[in-house]
Amino acid sequence: MTVTLNLKPEIEAGLVTQAQASGMTVEEYLLSVVEGVVLPATQKTLPEEERATAFEAWSASHRPTPPSLITPLAATVCMKAATTDAGSC
Repeated sequence: MTVTLNLKPEIEAGLVTQAQASGMTVEEYLLSVVEGVVLPATQKTLPEEERATAFEAWSASHRPTPPSLITPLAATVCMKAATTDAGSC
C-alpha cells in the first residue's frame, strides 16, 4: 500500500532527524513507527508460531545494533567506583 502524507515542514524536519538518528531512511523509520503501533494489536490475535514468524521478519528488517563500548564488567567496576570514589571512571 502506498500512502501520501502532506506534512508541515517542522514535522518533516523532525522525521528526517529521527530517521537519521535511528540509522534509517525516512521511509524505513515511518514503517517501523507504524508497525510498532499496528503489530502489537495484530500479535494478540495471531497464533504463537505466526507471532514468532512475524517477530523474526520484523527483527530481520532492522539494522544490527553495535555492541556497547563499555563491557558489563567495566560498567560494574565504574558503578562501584562511583559509589566510593567520585572520579574513578
